[in-house]
Amino acid sequence: YVPNFEVLVADAKAVIEDCAVGCPDKPLFVAGHSMGGAVAAWACRELGEDVRGRVTGVVLLAPALGGSELPPTPVVWGLKLVHLFYPSAALGPPEHGEIYDTGSGLKLNYEGNMRLCTAKMFLDLHDKVAGQRGRGEIRLDF
Repeated sequence: YVPNFEVLVADAKAVIEDCAVGCPDKPLFVAGHSMGGAVAAWACRELGEDVRGRVTGVVLLAPALGGSELPPTPVVWGLKLVHLFYPSAALGPPEHGEIYDTGSGLKLNYEGNMRLCTAKMFLDLHDKVAGQRGRGEIRLDF
C-alpha cells in the first residue's frame, strides 16, 4: 500500500540520485509508463541541478499527465469516500495475466485488480496536473 503519489516520486527521486552518484561516468536515462511516467516526470522536475544535469534522457510512455476524462462527479466522490475506509479494496474484475504469459513460468505478470488506493492516486494526479495546467505551471523542463 502506497499512501500517495508523493511517496512514489520521493522513491523514484532517491533511485535516480543513487544512480547518478553510483555511476558518474554512465549515461542516465529515466523511463516510466502510465503512472510510472508521471512519477518519472515529477521526480525529474524535483531533482537538484547537479543530478538533473546528469540525466541524459527521459522516456515517458503514455504518462498519466492529464488529458483523459474523469468518470461523472458522483462516481469520483464515491471512489474517494470508499477509499477512506477500504483503500486496498479491489476496483473492477481481476485481470487475466495468463494471456500475457511468456512461458517462462516465473509468474511475472500482475494478476490482481487495481486497488482503490491506486485509483485515488490517479484521480489526485489528474487534479494536480489540471490545477497546474490552469495556472500555467505545468512545465517539465528537464
